[in-house]
Amino acid sequence: AEINKQVWSFVGLVYLGLSFLWLIYGQANSLLQQAFIIVGLSGYVWRLIKAWRACLQANLEWYYLILYLCTLEILPLLILSKLAWHYFGVNELQIIR
Repeated sequence: AEINKQVWSFVGLVYLGLSFLWLIYGQANSLLQQAFIIVGLSGYVWRLIKAWRACLQANLEWYYLILYLCTLEILPLLILSKLAWHYFGVNELQIIR
């Protein structure tokens, strides 16, 4: 748990630094947006890897991990993306381009 707190604190400090850069260099908008997304996704992937390792160390069956990922990680992301597409008017073709 302590390592997880350290990782999220580090991600928060990186976000703070990126926010300051965004304030100073406003013209690098797309580059900084990509940096925010990369940092957020890497923190999310790190959390998934830590959960997977914890399940393996606790000798849990693999289907418990699949059940956990589908119900608590993947399904909320799908629901939020569907709501975002609906409310913000983004369709699938605009994302692919």
